[in-house]
Parts: sequence; structure tokens; C-alpha cells
Amino acid sequence: MREFERTLRGLAAGFVLYLGLATAAQAQINPTQVLMIAATSAQTGNLSVFGAQLQQVILMQTNGTGRYAPLVQLGPVTNAVVFASQPLPYGMVIQGRVFHQNGISDWTIGVLYSTNRIENAQFNFMPGSFPAPNPGPSPSGPAPSAPGPTPTTSPPPSSTSDGCQKYPTLCQ
Repeated sequence: MREFERTLRGLAAGFVLYLGLATAAQAQINPTQVLMIAATSAQTGNLSVFGAQLQQVILMQTNGTGRYAPLVQLGPVTNAVVFASQPLPYGMVIQGRVFHQNGISDWTIGVLYSTNRIENAQFNFMPGSFPAPNPGPSPSGPAPSAPGPTPTTSPPPSSTSDGCQKYPTLCQ
């Protein structure tokens, strides 16, 4: 349990540092880190990483706790893999898989550049044993594949116009 708490503190400290350094927002967003922070925050009830409207939705869906019980049951976050990211005029849409101690969660996330907060989020989870991928080869090599089932979240937008239709807050 202490290791889990240290991991959470480290992620929280890293996210605070991440927010403080993100002045050129698009260049500063690390999609892998965003996925891990979103999953951990949805497990712990740390709503500060989410935009105000999304915070309200989360509180309604979790009976005021901010903690999604199915994500808590998956256990601590161990790794994440980005499947796709789409820059938009005022934000970025990220799709990926988060590996937990006891399963996986697939995410589609919209981050607003001006606030560096998650404004849109959707996830699906699957308990079970799925090995996390090893760190990928050098940037010139092929991207690592993510084991396990195919993601069940909506595909990220294929173009800026599709993204703006689906996530208008990231384009206005």
C-alpha cells in the first residue's frame, strides 16, 4: 500500500510540475502521462485534473466520491500506451490503453491547451491479466504493439474537422 501511495504522490507531483511547465501547451502535452494521470485521478477522486463540467459529471456518476469503483478494482496504474493523438486548434484528443495491476482500461481523452485540464473523457475497463508492453525500441523503430483486446472506446477523430465536431470545446 505504501508503494501505491508513493506512486500516487509521484504522479501528483509530476502532474503539478507538468502543469507549471506547460506554457506552450501543445508542445508540452505528453499523451502517455495524460492517460496515466487520468486513470489514477479517476481511481483516487483527484478531480483537479478535470475541467469544471467534467468534474460535475464525474461527481454525478460516482455518487459524489469522484472515484470509479471498477477502476479502483483494477489496481494501481503500471503503464500506458498511446494508440493515437489528434491535435486540434485549442486542444488534443488522445486515445490509448492504461495497464493496471489487475486489468486494463481504454481511454479517449480531450485536453484543453489553455487550462491543461481534461475536458472530455470516456473509458472502458476489462479486469484480467494483460502484460504491459516493454518499453519501445528506438524512435526510428516500429511502435510497440499493445497486447490484449482491441480498444473499445470511440476512435479518435481522423481529421481536425471531425475532431471539432466531436469535441467542440477544443476548437472554439
